[in-house]
Amino acid sequence: MLRRAVSAFATVLAIASIPTSALADGRDFALRGRLVPTLHVDHLDLSSREPALLRHRTGALFVAGYGRDDDGEIQATPRLWRSDDNGLSWQRVDVGIAEQGAVGNSDTSLAEGPDGTIYYASLSFDRAGRKGNSWSGGGVSIGVSRDVGRTWRWTSLSRNRHDDRPWISVDGVGTAHVVWNDGEHVYHATSADHGISWTAPTSIHAGGGSSHMTVGPQGQIAVRITPIGAAGSVYHDHADVVAVSTDGGRSWQEHAVPGVRHWLGEEASIPRWVEPLAWDASGRLYLLWTQADGVHLACSKDQAVTWRSWVVERSKDDDVPYYPNLIARGNGELAATWYLGAGVGVKWKVALIRVTKGHIASPIVSDPVNADAWVPSSQESFPRIRTSAGEYTGLAWGPDGSISAATPIQDADGRRFGFAYYRFDPRMRTH
Repeated sequence: MLRRAVSAFATVLAIASIPTSALADGRDFALRGRLVPTLHVDHLDLSSREPALLRHRTGALFVAGYGRDDDGEIQATPRLWRSDDNGLSWQRVDVGIAEQGAVGNSDTSLAEGPDGTIYYASLSFDRAGRKGNSWSGGGVSIGVSRDVGRTWRWTSLSRNRHDDRPWISVDGVGTAHVVWNDGEHVYHATSADHGISWTAPTSIHAGGGSSHMTVGPQGQIAVRITPIGAAGSVYHDHADVVAVSTDGGRSWQEHAVPGVRHWLGEEASIPRWVEPLAWDASGRLYLLWTQADGVHLACSKDQAVTWRSWVVERSKDDDVPYYPNLIARGNGELAATWYLGAGVGVKWKVALIRVTKGHIASPIVSDPVNADAWVPSSQESFPRIRTSAGEYTGLAWGPDGSISAATPIQDADGRRFGFAYYRFDPRMRTH
């Protein structure tokens, strides 16, 4: 039987120094403060790779993640945890059983509707190629809760062999939007009745790979389509665009993305998967990505037709950044994370970015935090190395301008599995 242990501790850490950020035109802006982790709680239970993080309007926190059977439990239903004390303690949420449609063992996405309805997108992925069970191959399932996670209704949205990376978001009138890909198409589906019924999936891009989606304040939808999909088994060199819809997904316009990327070839050593998008409340669209020279941010005021770009943080030594995440609120207030480093030096950062009058006015970047996920190594001098345990760090806005983050804990040698919950608070300088 799986040993289940739950431990929590809080630590207040000081940030000693923060690297300088620079605009793309070469002008440097001095940082005006520091981003301090004021809470760190390790919740040990089951694996929670690539955690999704949601702060509900009631104050309840939710973390969704998945395992790879390394924690001793074969996962068949989606995993979800809840905290009602601002992240100090966590409990498993009963989302239902497979016979009720609660099926999933891979990528997760959480969203909240304007009336507080919670949506949970969960991917099924058959790593062993098994047949004869309810989730053989791929598949996308959507869970909906209208009572803050107490009960759930599930729908099987797709069951294609190579279904991959679903994202879910909800617009201001309560219509839920989902995108995913199956290696041949990027699909979009909607529900306007709290997940009771869903539209038939429609292809918004033929040949697209894994994508990211964000829904804007007037219902605009933006999808970042990338060349690699189907868990890395397919590559479409033309699929490197942002697709935007202003009519609820009935029609789409594709636009080029700023920056330079090498998905294959010499720069393939830089890990890449999806690139996150975010709308702010004013209707500006943001894109975050990484290159060999650092972390890049772009902003579009015309729905991805044109972009203005900046460098948020430049690479130092061999610490090339990768696997970014991004959220936005208000008028140009952004929170971002990314990983950097390799081997025993894998770590991650969180940043608070404000875009004002066409400039990054005050980017605040935390000190690096060591990843607490490990895998065996073939190197004799390093029997095991750190890993990001996936391609995302969960992000959410907290109270009073704070930023919350969730990262995976994966330590088979120590029998430690679960996630770490962090809260970062900006501390502005007064002189």
